[in-house]
Amino acid sequence: MMGNRSRLRRAATTARRTSIQVEDIDHALSRLPRTDLANVDRFLRRFGDEFCWQPGVGWMVLRDGSWTAEGAADRVAIAVHVTVRAIQDEAAQLYAMRPRSTCDAIDRRFQQVWRSAANRLQAWGYKSEMHSRMRTVETLARAYLTCPSLRSAAGRNS
Repeated sequence: MMGNRSRLRRAATTARRTSIQVEDIDHALSRLPRTDLANVDRFLRRFGDEFCWQPGVGWMVLRDGSWTAEGAADRVAIAVHVTVRAIQDEAAQLYAMRPRSTCDAIDRRFQQVWRSAANRLQAWGYKSEMHSRMRTVETLARAYLTCPSLRSAAGRNS
C-alpha cells in the first residue's frame, strides 16, 4: 500500500511541472468560465499531451516514447484530481492579478470585485471535486484525445 501511495504522490508531483509553468497555466486558466466544458479545457491544457483515448482499449499514457494502457486509467484519474484541485490555485492567481488604483475608494471597489470573482472560482473548484463532475471531465476529454494512430488514419481517409 505504501508503494502505491508514493507512486500516486510522485505522479501528482510530476504533473505539476515547474512552479513558473504552473503559475502561467493557472493565470491563463483562471479566465475560463465555471462550466464542465471549461474544466475539460483545463484538463487538456494541463495534461493533453500525456494521454490518449483508444476506443476498445481505453485510456493510454505516453511512457518512454510509446503509448501503453498499463496504469493509464489510474493516471488519468489522478490528472483529473490534480486539474480540479488546481482551480483553487487559479482562484488565487485571479485575485493576485487584480488591478491597482491610486484612488483608495476605487482600489477598494476593485478589490471587492476581484475578490468576489476569485471566491466564485474557488467555489466552482470545490463543486468540481464532486465525483460526477470529475467523471464528466474524464468522459468529455476522450473526444479530444483520440490516440495518434487513429488521428493519422482519420486524416488519410478524408
